[in-house]
Parts: sequence; structure tokens; C-alpha cells
Amino acid sequence: MEDELSNSEDYYNYVERQQMLLWEAVEAGQEDTARSLLRHDFIRIHERDHKDRTFLSLAVGLGHTNIVECLLDRHDIDVNLQDGNDNLPLNEAAGHGHETISRLLLGKDDIDVNLKDGDNRTPLIKAASNGHGAIVSQLLEKNGIDVNLGNDEGDTPLVEAAWNGHETVVSLLLGKTDIQPNARGESGITPLYAAAAKGHTIIVGLLLERDDIELNPKTSSDETPLFAAANNGHESVTKLLLSRDDIDLNVNCHGDTPLSAALDRGHKVVSELLLNQEGNELNHNGSIDRGYFLLSKALDRGLQDIASKILITKISRNVEIPIGRSPLSWAAERNKTDQVGSILRIGTPDPNLHDAQGRTPLSRAAECDSISVVSLLLECNRIDVNKGDLDSRTPLSIAADTQNNAVVSILVTRDTVTLHSLVREGNLSSVEILLDNRYDINTKDGVGQSSLHVAVNNNRSDIAVKLLSRGANVNAEDHSSTTPLCLAVQQKRRDFAELLLDYSASTKGITFHGWRSLYEEFSPQHTLRITERASGSRRVDFLSRNDVLANEPETSRQLL
Repeated sequence: MEDELSNSEDYYNYVERQQMLLWEAVEAGQEDTARSLLRHDFIRIHERDHKDRTFLSLAVGLGHTNIVECLLDRHDIDVNLQDGNDNLPLNEAAGHGHETISRLLLGKDDIDVNLKDGDNRTPLIKAASNGHGAIVSQLLEKNGIDVNLGNDEGDTPLVEAAWNGHETVVSLLLGKTDIQPNARGESGITPLYAAAAKGHTIIVGLLLERDDIELNPKTSSDETPLFAAANNGHESVTKLLLSRDDIDLNVNCHGDTPLSAALDRGHKVVSELLLNQEGNELNHNGSIDRGYFLLSKALDRGLQDIASKILITKISRNVEIPIGRSPLSWAAERNKTDQVGSILRIGTPDPNLHDAQGRTPLSRAAECDSISVVSLLLECNRIDVNKGDLDSRTPLSIAADTQNNAVVSILVTRDTVTLHSLVREGNLSSVEILLDNRYDINTKDGVGQSSLHVAVNNNRSDIAVKLLSRGANVNAEDHSSTTPLCLAVQQKRRDFAELLLDYSASTKGITFHGWRSLYEEFSPQHTLRITERASGSRRVDFLSRNDVLANEPETSRQLL
């Protein structure tokens, strides 16, 4: 038939028809038809279809083993020819897991097992990446195979297999004597990093069994395998890596360590594993700020227990904190608002504890005029603003003594004991500072006594004058209904009694005998007389029966 048509104008059409039939047979997997057509020498074996595929690339792509076998029987077939899509037959077969087709192609003497396709990937890379262990095994048996040849980014078959978690493939590759277990591409990713980052515990274990494995290789972004495992929360992998003595716990990746990365992602178990590891230096570059940075991360992720452990076992032991001082005390004194806030958020340390010098954190902040820290401490409902240092000085008294008026103005709204203690001490200047800042002058202590009661009890007449001039309640009663005047009479302090009477103190509850004990110079025959002037001041007199008050103002009235 061909001879009859060879000189005919129909020959061209005949050839084209046979070519089209072959395309149809290859696509449909029709072996007999394909084999019959392939006997013709005029068949253009490397022709491309409308999708730029060759007969061989089409058959491989569709997995038609019988058709591939037919095509490979052609003496003129180029098994290494890329189609118009830059696909290679062996690469495609390896990538799609077509074991028999791969074996057929590998049986060709001229097959190039290291040839890269349009994606710059070798057959071994594609098979390893997709976990096709049988094909990987076939390829590794081939002489001349380069097991370390990477893609355009330098990632090797071992990296691809490790990244995608293909344990069998990794084992096969590691069995090759020329394998490079630490090979890395442009990004610096090694097989160990790839497996650790993806959480493939078994593969990490396989790699760690090798004596030549690098434990702390850095990627181009300075990440190590431990950092990647911690960052992604892979507990088992982290535990495996931490079992190695020479693992780097403190690698600095743009300011982050494995621990800070785990905390930032809220990986509680991984964070605990790292925190419990000896040699984990929280205070990077010797700075306590690093510890607080981690503490804050833990709190932001709701990891209260871990935050508490960081504070107690790490920050508290930092060499920057003086012996005998707590982190809260030290941060408060240095006006470190963020640090104070982080500690208070933990909720476990008592914010009122005395340090070795007997000082509370609030008193430290008050003395140093740390306004923001004082305000922050007062927001904590566990803070006792009245708690004094071991020398009994309160935060407010310290602020007053150091004339930190801004702090005084904050503390006076909460304090209820300092005015009493300052009156008791006779510290007039500090009393004035409190009053200037609107301290509640009529605040009472535990037995109901006001600062005026205290002034009488402690014989502080100058302070009593100051309190009265500032509006102290002259008739305030304690829990036993005793007024300052009653106290003055009971204690036979005549000067106080007359001072209080000048400020209209009520004489209620004071008996004749009480007055007599205060004015002992008068005989029992004298008569008690209490008068009130128009100004409201009052006066006590003892008169004989025939006495007349001299120069008594007409505006006065007799009370008793």
C-alpha cells in the first residue's frame, strides 16, 4: 500500500492519517494498534501534539505501561527528550509513581538518570519528594546516580524526602555510602531541619543515629532544627533534639530563641521542655530584660504556670538583682513599668512582701518617685497601701519625707494610716504635705480614733493646732464614744482642752468631777461655769459664790 502511494499525492494524507491514529491509540492505551502503527518508518516518533506532548510523554503521563513498552521498542526513540512542557519521561514516571514504566525506562542504556526537567528536578528528587520508595530503590541501583544532586534551590532528594515525611525513602537514601546528610541548598535547609520543622519524629531519629549529623545548622534565616521544632510545637521532635548534649538551646534567630518562639506560639509542653533544660539561658546577652521578654510572652499566651516558673527559677536568680531583693521590688525601684505589670499579671507572688532591707515594692517605688509604677501597683487589688516597712514607715510617709508630691497625691486617696503615724511621731512638716494633698483629715483607725485623738494621746499640741485649723472634726467620736476633748480631760491636759474648747468642742459626756480634776487649783466650793462666745469658742471657769465674771462679753451665753 505504501509503495502504491509513495508517488501519489495521497501519500502525504495517508501518513498524516496514520500519525493521527497513533495519537489516538497512545491516548486510549490500544497496544495492538499502536504496535502496528509503530512498525512504519515514516512515523514521526518525536512529534508533539497540540499540548506539546510527545508520544512517550503522553503514554508515561497516562500510565500506559504497554504503550511505553511499544514506544521503547523503536530504535530511534530518544528517552531523554523533553516535550514542549519541559517534562522528561523518567522524571514524570518517577514523580507519578509508575514503577513498571520507570523500570522500563531505566532499562534503556542511554537513559540519563540525573537529567533535570523544567522544574530543575531529577527523577530521584521527584520520586523521593512523593514517597515512591520502590522507584527510589530502582534509581539507587543505577550506576552513575547522583544521590546528592539538588534542584535549582539546591535542595537534595534527602531534604525533599525528610520534609515530606517519607521514612522509607529516607532510610534508603541514608543507606548510600556517598549520601551527604548535611547537604543544604540556598535556603540553608538540611534534612534534619526539614524533618524537625515538619514534626517527622521517626526521620529525626534516623538522622540523629548518624555520627556525622550536624545538630545546629542554621538556615539563611538563622533558624536551627531545634528552633523550627519549638516554633511549630513538635513535642516529640523537641524531646529528641534535647536528648543530645551538644544541642544549642540559645541560638539567636533575630532576637528569638527556641524558648521564646515556643512561648510566642503558645506551645505549653514544648516551652516546659525547654525551660526545664539545664543551660537554657533566659537572660540573653546577660540582660534581665530578656527574661521579662519571655515572661511577657508566656502571659500573653495564657501560660500562667510557665510565667511563674520563669519568674521564680530564672529571673529571681539573675545576677542583676541584688541579693535579698525580689524581681518586683527591683523593678519597682527602677521604674520598670512593663516588668512590674508582667509580675503582677502572674498573680502568685505576694506584692506586699518585705525584701531583705524590710522594704515593700510600693515603698521602693514611692521613694524613687516612680509615678507610673505606683499607679500600676495600686491597680492590683492585692496591694496593701497601708503596709509599712519593717521600720513602720508607710509608702505615703516615705513619699512625704522625700517630698515626692506627685506620688503623695496618688497615695493619699487610698492610705488610711499614715496621717495617724505622722501625728504620733510629731512630724509636722509631713503632716502638712499630706493635708496639702487633700488627705482625709477625719480618717479613723481601727478603734475609731481620728488624727486629732492621736495628737491628744501623744501630746502633739502643734499638730493639733494644724489639724484644727485645717478642719478636723473637733467632736469626732471613737468606738467608745470618746471625743478628743474627753481624752484631754481624762489625761488632765488642760492646754489641749482649752485649745479644743476654742474650736467649739462639745462638752457632752464630761462630768463635773472630770472638770475638777483638770482644774485642781480651785476648791470644791467653786462653781463650774461654761460659756460660749459669739465666735463659737468656749470657756471653762470656776467661780466663787460671790464672783462676777469680769469683762464678760455681752454676746456670750452660759452653757453650764
